[in-house]
Amino acid sequence: SIYSQGGKVRRIHNIIFAPSFQAVAKINRRLGEVGNLRADGRPILGLPAKELLKVILDVSEDCMLVPAHAWTPWFSVFGSKSGFDSIEECFEEMSEHIYAIETGLSSDPAMNWRLSALDNITLISTSHKIDPIFGRCHAIHQNFAHFVPVNKQFFYPKEIRLDKLYLIFDTTYSFEAKDMATAFIVINTDVAAEEEVMEKLKELPEVETVHLVYGIYDLIVKVRADNLDDLKKGVTGNLRGIEKIRSTMTMIAVE
Repeated sequence: SIYSQGGKVRRIHNIIFAPSFQAVAKINRRLGEVGNLRADGRPILGLPAKELLKVILDVSEDCMLVPAHAWTPWFSVFGSKSGFDSIEECFEEMSEHIYAIETGLSSDPAMNWRLSALDNITLISTSHKIDPIFGRCHAIHQNFAHFVPVNKQFFYPKEIRLDKLYLIFDTTYSFEAKDMATAFIVINTDVAAEEEVMEKLKELPEVETVHLVYGIYDLIVKVRADNLDDLKKGVTGNLRGIEKIRSTMTMIAVE
C-alpha cells in the first residue's frame, strides 16, 4: 500500500491470510477494483492499510492481515522512512484486529520483545520462497501465538497461548502434542557465566545435551520430555529459573 496519512506518504507491505481459495478469489476481485493486481509479484494499491484490513474482514472474519518485515526502513509499518510509530497510529480503530507482525530481516524476536507495545502481538518470520534450505519455513515467536483451525489442516496465529518459538516447515502441517516432546534452546548468559550455567543445566532432568557455542548465543541445549506440557514446565519452570540466564529462544522439533 502507498498512500497519504497524517500529512506523510506511507508505504507498507502486508501479508494476507485467508481461510480458503474461495475467500482469496473474493479478495482478489475486491482489490482488483482498486488497483492492478497483475502489475508484478507485489502489486501496489493506493489503499490505506486500515482500509485493506476492512476489505479482507468483510470477505471473511477468519481472514487476517500481518504487517510484513515490520522494521524495514522502506515499505513497513514501523519503517523510519514511510511508516508509523505504532500499530494504533496505522490501523486506528481496526488495531484490535492486528494479532501479529512479521519480523523480516531488519529485526529479530529479541529486538521486538524490548518494545512493550508488542507484548500481546505474535511475532512471525517467513523465509523467502526461493531460499534453498528454508524455502517453506515459517517461524512463530512469542508468548501469545494464537492458532485457529481455518480448515482441517491450515493454521495461522490468532487464538491459543504457546511458548516462545515454533518452526513450521509446511503451512499444512497439523500439530499434535505427541509431536512436540523435543526442543532445542539457545541461551544468552551474563558475561563469563557460560560454564557455570552449563553445569546447572546438566543437572536438569529434561536436558539431554548442552554445548558452548560461538556467535550471538552462548549455549545451545537439547531438552526432551514425555509430552509438550511437561516440556513447557521444564523450560519455563526449571531452565528459565537458573540465575545468570539473560534470555532464551526455544525451537520445538516437529519431526
